[in-house]
Amino acid sequence: MFGEGLKNSLFYRLGIPAHLSKTGKVANFATLQWQPNRKAILCRIYLNNEELFALHKKGIELGSNLTGKLLSEFRLFERDWPVIVEEFCSHLDVAHRKMLAQQ
Repeated sequence: MFGEGLKNSLFYRLGIPAHLSKTGKVANFATLQWQPNRKAILCRIYLNNEELFALHKKGIELGSNLTGKLLSEFRLFERDWPVIVEEFCSHLDVAHRKMLAQQ
């Protein structure tokens, strides 16, 4: 996991290590960026919207501004965090395993 400060917000990339990747580079399966003005985490993840449906039903806001290999974008709001955190972590694990299977 790599963390970078980005204009008063925190940005994390979660990825497959380079030595396990086909390309020899870190392959991101998720990015997380804290958006202080919205009190939300902007998430981009290697799962499609159908795979995220269970989280969407619990209040995440799906987005559509995607480029690159990550398949879905959504916002996870601070007020919903206590209800969603365990399931969200499970979705990160699924995205990790999905990307590993393709390496």
